[in-house]
Amino acid sequence: PMAAPKRVIQMVSAHVDPMAPPKHLHRKAPRGPQTDEFSPVLHPSSKKLTQEQREAWNIPACISNWKNTRGYTIPLDKRLAADGRGLVDNNVLNPNFATLSESLYVAERQARDEVKMRAQVQQSITIQHKHQQEQHLRQLAKQARQQRNPATATSNNIATTTVLDTTATTTATTTNNNNNNQNSLQPHVIPAHNNEHNDEKGEDQVAAQQRERLRLQRKKEREREYRMEQHKNNKDSTEDQDLVKKRRLESDRDVSEKIALGVVTGNAN
Repeated sequence: PMAAPKRVIQMVSAHVDPMAPPKHLHRKAPRGPQTDEFSPVLHPSSKKLTQEQREAWNIPACISNWKNTRGYTIPLDKRLAADGRGLVDNNVLNPNFATLSESLYVAERQARDEVKMRAQVQQSITIQHKHQQEQHLRQLAKQARQQRNPATATSNNIATTTVLDTTATTTATTTNNNNNNQNSLQPHVIPAHNNEHNDEKGEDQVAAQQRERLRLQRKKEREREYRMEQHKNNKDSTEDQDLVKKRRLESDRDVSEKIALGVVTGNAN
């Protein structure tokens, strides 16, 4: 027999993928207790359990709300117990609602206070502006009165100059004479002020009378217009009633009566 041919075999290590995950997982076993004592083996006691203990140690079966392959009839209380809805208290409110409502109440109260303060400031500004306008109008009225009655203005100026002269002369005398002169000068100053006050009061009364006269005149005109309108409406209503009555009578009349009255003729067709 012929010998088998010789073969040369070259052993080459396989290529390793560097990104491949490790094929072996090295897991460490948990360390046991340091003592050599073993845990005792518990045996069931020979004492029988009561009904309460059996119910306390009873573990209910797992009930699924999605799968029921065998078609068991599961009561609703068991399904609810398995779902765990009774263990969740949905009546607990978030305390942030209370803080939000309190903050909104405080913000509203602060806004109201700011609005009230702003209104008070605006009212005080308007009152001050009104006082300034009244003062300006008084000054204008006083100037107009002085221009209208220059005699009273000159008399007032003369009275004031005489008062100043007398006071200047009395300063050189004793204190008793000063008091007497001041008491005697007071009647000269008061009439000028009283005259101005009386003039203002008289003009105010005249203006008030004119306004009252205009108001009464306008009131009479409005009453007259109202009476005329009422009379016109009554007249129109009476005319309308007469027309309605006349048409009703014409519709109720017989054909012979209409022919006799000439309302309907024989050639109407």
